Amino acid sequence: AQARGDGPAADEAAYAAEIEAAAAKVYCSEALQWIAGESIQLHGGVGITWEYDAHLYFKRAHGTAQLLGQPHELLAALEVAAGL
Repeated sequence: AQARGDGPAADEAAYAAEIEAAAAKVYCSEALQWIAGESIQLHGGVGITWEYDAHLYFKRAHGTAQLLGQPHELLAALEVAAGL
């Protein structure tokens, strides 16, 4: 008998979890970039100054995408995984 967590079912569950995590990363990364950009626009010129924190979120959103992977790169991998 196989131990719990071994075998094809566990492999399929791990693969599904990896796909779902990548999809969540794409969604959240795009949302953060969009919201941060809209915040800058909403506040106008002062949104990018040191007196307001909006520029910090904007920089963090784009820096995190560089560090953890651009959404378009993850989407391409998800398309391959989905067979598209």
